[in-house]
Amino acid sequence: MEIAFDGRYRIEELLDILEEAILDFEAQMGLRMAARLKDVVHRIAKHLNKVFSGISAAVAVTPIPTSDIYVLLIIQSVLVMLIASLSGRELSLDAAREFILSVGGVGVAGYGFKIVAQQASKLLNVVWPGSGSTVSSAVAFAGTNTIGKAAIAYYIDDQNIEVAKQKLEETKKVNKK
Repeated sequence: MEIAFDGRYRIEELLDILEEAILDFEAQMGLRMAARLKDVVHRIAKHLNKVFSGISAAVAVTPIPTSDIYVLLIIQSVLVMLIASLSGRELSLDAAREFILSVGGVGVAGYGFKIVAQQASKLLNVVWPGSGSTVSSAVAFAGTNTIGKAAIAYYIDDQNIEVAKQKLEETKKVNKK
């Protein structure tokens, strides 16, 4: 369902005029934050997603297979917890892990296959030193980025879990290209 007309014609211009008309700086900032809070929260969540994806990529560079699985799961769980808290929800580490596993394909199996593929790529280091770690790093970055986008869709955009799963699948397809 889409709203054809929401009646907020030139609302941004009205907000700008109101901000200029208010003389008290704190009141001006209060109006600005209240009017644009959703955009600010969305930008912060996207920034967190980029930062945590980069951290995951750096952690996955370790050449030893299975050495980073638990660290990556914790990083991704903390990312989901931060995004959930930005939306105003309280979330535990266990609930964040459940979210990651529920959107990660076919639950535990989908997430498990991703981890196996990432860790198996580290065996490429035997053939070409450093190549397996590079592949593993790219997989960790893409996986964390995908989970972050699904969490943003679920927690901040208030989509249901099925839409979050669709967002995850769309991001996977884009990452494969």
